[in-house]
Amino acid sequence: MPDGKEADLATSLESGTDSVAATLVAEIRESLNGLPERDREILARRVGFDSPPATLAEIGAGYRLTRERVRQLALQATTQLLGEAGWLAELAEREKALKADLGGPVALERAEALDPWFEGCSQHAAMIGRLLRLASRIPLDVIEIEGAAYFAGISGTVWSDAVGRARELVRSLVEQHPSEHECRRRVGELLPESGRDFAELLWGTVAASCHFSANQAGSPVLCSVGNTGQAYVRVVLATAERPLHFTEIASRVAALWGREVDVRNMHRLAGEVGYLFSAGTYGADRHIPLTPGQLDEICRSAEDIVQNGPPGRQWRAVEILQRLIERDDFAYASLDRYLVNIALRRSRTLSHVGRLFWEAPETSGNSGNRVKIRQAVASILENAGGPLEVSEIQEKMREERGLGENFQILPDDDLIRVGRGRWGLNDRDVPVSRGNQPALLDRLAAALETRQVALHGSEVEAAVETGGFPIEALFSLAFRDPRLKVTRSRYVYLAEWGEPRRDSLPEAIKRVLREAASPLALRDVAIQVEERMGRAVDQVLLSSALKAAGAQYDRAGGTWSVAPTGDPDSDRTPPVRP
Repeated sequence: MPDGKEADLATSLESGTDSVAATLVAEIRESLNGLPERDREILARRVGFDSPPATLAEIGAGYRLTRERVRQLALQATTQLLGEAGWLAELAEREKALKADLGGPVALERAEALDPWFEGCSQHAAMIGRLLRLASRIPLDVIEIEGAAYFAGISGTVWSDAVGRARELVRSLVEQHPSEHECRRRVGELLPESGRDFAELLWGTVAASCHFSANQAGSPVLCSVGNTGQAYVRVVLATAERPLHFTEIASRVAALWGREVDVRNMHRLAGEVGYLFSAGTYGADRHIPLTPGQLDEICRSAEDIVQNGPPGRQWRAVEILQRLIERDDFAYASLDRYLVNIALRRSRTLSHVGRLFWEAPETSGNSGNRVKIRQAVASILENAGGPLEVSEIQEKMREERGLGENFQILPDDDLIRVGRGRWGLNDRDVPVSRGNQPALLDRLAAALETRQVALHGSEVEAAVETGGFPIEALFSLAFRDPRLKVTRSRYVYLAEWGEPRRDSLPEAIKRVLREAASPLALRDVAIQVEERMGRAVDQVLLSSALKAAGAQYDRAGGTWSVAPTGDPDSDRTPPVRP
């Protein structure tokens, strides 16, 4: 026998028996009344018709039935109800017609306003949804979105999952700066085909947290997501006309956010989401005066410098800049240590130690692993049939051998550097055979003995018959020849001298400025530096070299001089590791 709750429910259901079944709710009630009493009451309680929905255990307790038995009876009742009812097919047809008229999802309240047959549906939205899920005869459900119930071709679980993934997606897209149209498209694709009509509603759930700003072409692109201090710092940097000091960032964030902010916190956040352009001054992608391709080139060259330096050494960005400027084919007049630091943020092989310091992670700790790495690299080069860039070798090592990018390629009898960041196999990939290479080194040593001063990499081919042998490959051989020494500034000299007997570009600049009686114009600096170095200097690079050497520029006079001591943005001391 049913308890008091079941009796009250039976009375409620029977109260509509004499009414005309002119609405969906009335037709459902009529269908329920056509079932045997116990089946009707079990199904009504299960879907929550005129009462809160009950669990299988709660229903079973009233009838002294197990949960499984109640589930079977509810399923049986549903099958019988739907087998005899015509409202299920009618619901599908009417919902389809409304959706066509509205051009999108049908909210139950909207359906009530447009079609009297849906009257009362919004009050029974949860019940209708449960009944449809039990039925599973038509691809229709009722889901709730921001307090409104909708007929849908997807379940509430699918919708909730799409919302969560949409929020994750837009956060992941920030660094790509997609347009709003692209964001909408990518978010909409998270829904299955049966729920694509909800794409705009899904976009609406995340759009409020998305911040857009104009890119260099004037088109709005995604620059930040969220309602946090970090999000607003991103917005400020992305919309700023120039890099901003962190105090100005704090002021703009406060105005945009409508609340007071901690200046120190804004400084920290600016360092996390922006690029450092000078002491305490941060900006975004739009403020970088170099193209992505140029940044990639700088990054690859800097990686080559660090990876082929002393193992475990920490490099200041200004030191890397000095080495870059010494390279013959490097031509970025606007480059400074901050732009080098920005370019290196693209690196997948170097680690940022903090401030403006970088290092190459140590290679495998024992000689056996180093041998295996060399053998693997040699095998990859053998299969490639020609030289490869370091990035290409790293990609193949990851794909074929599961080895990450934190390994260093070292020259040996088989592996030889054939260009900057480019490796090949000795004999195969260089124009002078291994057997004739000692003679090439003899000619180089003889030329140095005659000159009695070092040769710069740009001067070697004119002084020595190299047979087209790459300078990088020649320097690799010279490193292992006890007669020769190669400096970081790309000078090669006889080891017995103890020094190259020539100034590098940074050394020449510092000496010229220290000995100058007054600040010098760029042209005068160039003349005196060339005299000291004994070779020509590309004036396009000279301003960058002056910055790298720590010189101070006077905009009013257009002159250069020795920088004052106590640089507030000094990066000479690496951060202390915890």
